[in-house]
Amino acid sequence: MRCGLRVGDACNLAFDCIVRDADGAAYLRYLNRKMKREALVPIDEEVEGEITAQQQRVLE
Repeated sequence: MRCGLRVGDACNLAFDCIVRDADGAAYLRYLNRKMKREALVPIDEEVEGEITAQQQRVLE
């Protein structure tokens, strides 16, 4: 909800879904299934932290 993704798009995120711009801002990279293309949406530090924590749990 915090980044505006559809549930189906959020459920299909790739493991390496966080990318950074030249200034270091975090973006969520995902496949927009409705538009059938890759898209980026800015995310805040809390969302980034939750995704990173989930990635660590998966790796463990």
